[in-house]
Amino acid sequence: MLHEISPLRLDNAYYPHVIQNGDTVLCYQGDAILVRDQGGVSYPVFDGKKMDPARFIYLFAIDGQKYFLSFRAVWAPGFRFQAVQKLRGAQPQHLAFAGVLGSHLYRWYRARKYCGVCGHRTVHDGKERMMRCPACGNREYPQIMPAVIVGVIDGDRLLLTKYALGEGRPARPHWALVAGYTEIGETLEETVRREVMEETGLEVGNITYYKSQPWAFTGSLLAGFYARVVGSDSVKLNEQELSQAVFVSQKEIEVPYTNVALTNEMICLFRKVGPEVLVRRDPMRQEPYGPAEKRETFR
Repeated sequence: MLHEISPLRLDNAYYPHVIQNGDTVLCYQGDAILVRDQGGVSYPVFDGKKMDPARFIYLFAIDGQKYFLSFRAVWAPGFRFQAVQKLRGAQPQHLAFAGVLGSHLYRWYRARKYCGVCGHRTVHDGKERMMRCPACGNREYPQIMPAVIVGVIDGDRLLLTKYALGEGRPARPHWALVAGYTEIGETLEETVRREVMEETGLEVGNITYYKSQPWAFTGSLLAGFYARVVGSDSVKLNEQELSQAVFVSQKEIEVPYTNVALTNEMICLFRKVGPEVLVRRDPMRQEPYGPAEKRETFR
């Protein structure tokens, strides 16, 4: 998946680093990121002769390479702004992941310029990744929204869905699974039951955790579950959320493996092993077949 960049390692702890020549610069405008015009993914690098160090804040490092956020557009010949969504599936994967991850923090910083309690201008804390209000002392940390992805199983069939058309949703949506955000006071398992019932009218049990994925496009942490239908398999479609929800047999699933999203991996895993996904509880077997076999495994 997009965040799986091993053997490279993400260090997402905050440090009060000052940007140096050669450090990577991530620059955003709305939902777009500054990337090189041609070839694979690449970003501008800091040049102390042309750029003011005070304009940058440290984000994270990948294998020692530091990434900084620029709060103003930087002049970089050969680079232009492109939609962050275009980084899905882009190569090199660790650079695509860096650009998407940086967009999560960019949106948070942009939304936290002013205190949510008193409206005073906030300031960057010098010790941790936090925006602090010097007037009332309010502290704000990066926002992460938990959500679930649910593979609903009935015998050898998996429930595939397509989102209803709407703002921020593709005109031709791909097959997906039931999904939704966790509400206040809920456990993740309760979210699974509620979302499946709200979107499809189905009751589920035997809820089995699969794995998780940070999904910076929406500022979410996705938790993947499989669950078995309890009782009737008759779907009552919530047309405000979904345009389709159909059970498809294991052998008839035709979804290409893309190595980007948790939803896609869960669909392709069910196609490979069927209802057995409900008994794969060993966390050491979250990658069911080993890294070298992974791409072939899910085809």
